[in-house]
Amino acid sequence: MPVSGEVFIPEGRCGAWPDYGWLAAMHNASDVAIFLSYCVIAAVTVGWLRRRHDASLQHIFWLFGAFILSCGVTHLLGFLVFLQPLQAVEGWAKLVCAVVSVLTAVLLVPLTPRVMRILPVHDLYVRVQEQEAEIVELRRQVEELGRGR
Repeated sequence: MPVSGEVFIPEGRCGAWPDYGWLAAMHNASDVAIFLSYCVIAAVTVGWLRRRHDASLQHIFWLFGAFILSCGVTHLLGFLVFLQPLQAVEGWAKLVCAVVSVLTAVLLVPLTPRVMRILPVHDLYVRVQEQEAEIVELRRQVEELGRGR
């Protein structure tokens, strides 16, 4: 099996790319921006997990981080293939991305009913306020009973 540099040339040197510099710049700038954005999203997701050890469904968040990062790497390689003949490396990265993507999708679908049962934060806040009001009322009643003796 040949490696990229043996049979391929950088994509930027073939076809009509040299005549359409604006189109090449758009593709390359978009790939780099997507890669950088995916890196930030993955880092933030992992940062959440590292700070919240009590978070349920941590495994799916780790998979999301891996999925997002692997998608970003494919965009980075899309940019690099424009400059260097790295098609084999790009292919392996896409295979890793595909495996992580399929695994994330397969594990996410059965979790949907469980996730849908999680109450929205607003509903939890309202419940806590109602319980606090009940506690205040119970304390008032206990104080009244204590004064009545």
